[in-house]
Amino acid sequence: MFRILYLFVILLLLDTPTLTAQKTFGVIEYAPADASFVLKTVNDSLLYTLQRMGGVQHFVYNLEDPELKFLPLKSSMPEEHTADYVLYYTFTLYENYRPELNIKTDGTTSTASFNLSTRAETRCKFVDLVTNTVLLSRISPIQDAIPTTNNNLGMGEADGVFIVDNYKQFFSADPSYLKANNQREYQAGLTKAHDAYRKKFNHFFSLKSKSVVNSIIEAEMYFLFRDPIPVTAATIENEKAKDVTITLPYPVMLPANVYMKVAALDTFNGYVIPDLFGDYYVKKNMNGTLLLDAGLASKAKQAGEAHLAGKKLYASFSTKNLSKKLADDTEQIKLGINSGSVSIQGFEVGMVGLKGISVVDLSFTKTINRFREHYKQEVFIDDDFAAKSIGARYLIQGDDKAVNLLEVETGTLIGSYNTDEGLKGFMDEAMGLFNKEIEVVNITKEKNGKAQKIRLYSPFGFQGDYYFKIYELVPENVGGKTKIRSVEIAECSDYGVYQSVSEFNVSKGEDLLYDAIQRGATLRFRNRTFSFLGQQYK
Repeated sequence: MFRILYLFVILLLLDTPTLTAQKTFGVIEYAPADASFVLKTVNDSLLYTLQRMGGVQHFVYNLEDPELKFLPLKSSMPEEHTADYVLYYTFTLYENYRPELNIKTDGTTSTASFNLSTRAETRCKFVDLVTNTVLLSRISPIQDAIPTTNNNLGMGEADGVFIVDNYKQFFSADPSYLKANNQREYQAGLTKAHDAYRKKFNHFFSLKSKSVVNSIIEAEMYFLFRDPIPVTAATIENEKAKDVTITLPYPVMLPANVYMKVAALDTFNGYVIPDLFGDYYVKKNMNGTLLLDAGLASKAKQAGEAHLAGKKLYASFSTKNLSKKLADDTEQIKLGINSGSVSIQGFEVGMVGLKGISVVDLSFTKTINRFREHYKQEVFIDDDFAAKSIGARYLIQGDDKAVNLLEVETGTLIGSYNTDEGLKGFMDEAMGLFNKEIEVVNITKEKNGKAQKIRLYSPFGFQGDYYFKIYELVPENVGGKTKIRSVEIAECSDYGVYQSVSEFNVSKGEDLLYDAIQRGATLRFRNRTFSFLGQQYK
């Protein structure tokens, strides 16, 4: 089983240039009475941290009552302003992680090893209070683990695996899971196991709380500071960038250990391409000037070499805005989304933030109206948020089995996609429908007329692992009419990528792809069997 903790956050933009009133968020707490100890611990830690962040003030509300309720004792300032934005926030802690206590016997001595690995997922979206337009949508996975440890617990003869299904029932389930010749001795051993691991178990969830809180803060900061922030100084030791210094556009007292991405940015053929140097974390915060220390997974040596070579370094709260296409898309397409299912939420994340596309969350209307009524602004009350009234051209809706794309004006079903295909299957069709195709930036590695590596740009942004089939579109004259024939020429892949420009390895058709790129051929990249909006011809 798992629980979901819902948080709704409101952002206020104030004109006062002081540290304590620069920006104001309002956090709406949702913590059911039967929430587990773990969720309450994480929630309390979150509110405590947000309440003490200088430069970003937080209102706190509760949605469980019929009327929106302001909670002044949990807020860092009185409710004196009307919010400009709503930030809907949830995080999920999966409590069916099934930690295991493994009992092994050697002669008359039993040892126990305890193993625990859990995962969490944070999700947020910023919504404009007036237009209901989604301005940012983000899903972030978190993975942590307690390493396996062994203790001699003097449990006598016992052998087996004891599985804990719930934190509240820690080491209290049916002892028949294990074979034990002496049940009394075995029960005493379980008590020792509980005492031995309880502190580590609680410490683990303290760290989990920090991971969730930092993910929330990073989402807030990315919303506020979209543009990469220049590095103003770097400490070089043994050619490594041990730490770097940046100054936020306005001061925010971020807590320690919030991570930022450090990179050098190059411009090539109209694209901004990052050279990523990994994660640096906030070590010191001096009135908005941050000292970022190199993390364990950072490429501090490459960052130091780039700095010594005179390259400008930048820091960002996300890799997403470190790469982009410089040319603006002037056409605007408005999408309506009913984001009730997990599948639709994933599609929303892919769509929000694209140039030329604005997204309105129709399922968020009731929540938005509760805020409007709370602020008692007549312009907010009784607004109609139907797909036609907002001027949406397309409507995305569905459930956890299928996702449907409809044309609003005619009600025509344009496409239906199994959720097994996920966001990538939908994007295959969306690229053609919205004219947002993946583009080849350049060949980054070639040998003997073969393209071994290529750099690609996606207006949707790459999120995760990708394996593309590459097609060339070939026009042909058939009976006096021009038809488009798609010819599969190559395949490429990349893994763990979360940005708009990335390098892909070509695994098939290196020579055909090299020739097609040199000729300037029209190429299409698809995650599944190619279909060109029903115009496929072979």
